[in-house]
Amino acid sequence: MKLSIILPVYNVAKFIPDCLDSLLCQDIAKEDYEIICVNDGSPDNSVEVIEGYTKLHSNIKIISQPNSGVCVARNNGLDNATGKYVWFVDPDDYIAPNCLGRLLSAMDERGADLITFDYFNVEEESRFNPQKATEIEIQNQIGYSSKGGGCQYICRRQYLLDNGIVYNKELAYGEDYLWAFQINYRKHIGLETKAEIYYYRQRQGSAMHNKSEDKKRRHQQNLWTLAKIYEKEYVRCKKEELPKSVLREVQRRKRLCCQSIIWDGVTLCKSKQEMKELLAKLKADGLYPYRFLWWHLTSRVIQCNFLVRLAVLPFPIKPYVYLLSWIMRKLKRK
Repeated sequence: MKLSIILPVYNVAKFIPDCLDSLLCQDIAKEDYEIICVNDGSPDNSVEVIEGYTKLHSNIKIISQPNSGVCVARNNGLDNATGKYVWFVDPDDYIAPNCLGRLLSAMDERGADLITFDYFNVEEESRFNPQKATEIEIQNQIGYSSKGGGCQYICRRQYLLDNGIVYNKELAYGEDYLWAFQINYRKHIGLETKAEIYYYRQRQGSAMHNKSEDKKRRHQQNLWTLAKIYEKEYVRCKKEELPKSVLREVQRRKRLCCQSIIWDGVTLCKSKQEMKELLAKLKADGLYPYRFLWWHLTSRVIQCNFLVRLAVLPFPIKPYVYLLSWIMRKLKRK
């Protein structure tokens, strides 16, 4: 088996036909790859839709589990995978037609541990086009870098197992970027292409677009956990004698987590005392204060507008945090 494609399934009945159609419209034999759909206790008819495909395609499998979250679902899929390579795909997205043959052949020829590719944002009502041709030019990955989330990578399964790389089930936010970091920032053979292989559907009702107060608080706690994980990753990278550029990147990610925690605090804290307590806790964990993130102003990796980047830049300055928090509280009262 060459490849295992793992889909964590939850409330995607409307979109999963596009995803499965794109995964089946490929230039390798069906017996060479499997599509593992992990039903995460989905309350809609996603499973019924997938079952319709299993009657026609023997390489599609369904695994069911109680609702446990996307990380547990992906890890469950990995545990049941048999392919030489693994690709985690979200079932509300889709991929380019006839791309797998070229990608997997390049990995085989060069003994690669992973290959990364670009993605393209599409509207919620977008549909898979089997006629769309994609030119793929593949190069060796230079140095240590990590882009996007896990869906932008195909990895050698044994590489993941040997390094104990799984999705962190404690995280509901940032788990994808942590996983991508962990597969990249260790010694490996990597390939890359600028071809837009992955099509990311912009869903307004998805977790990434939901801005309720409860979700903001969970986001804040997750980023706190993530910052502590990056501190451990710093120790590992230093022990493995990775370049200083890698160590700087880990520190930068930790500071960015802190910046996001404070931004959530600015929008959530209901008093100056609450804001003071938040900064004190960050300081106790060694996360605050931190250096100015000048790179944040021009970074193409961070998806937020320039005004937000400018607003959060002075967060290492405590009086500024208090001032911005006060302004946000005043605006909420109006």
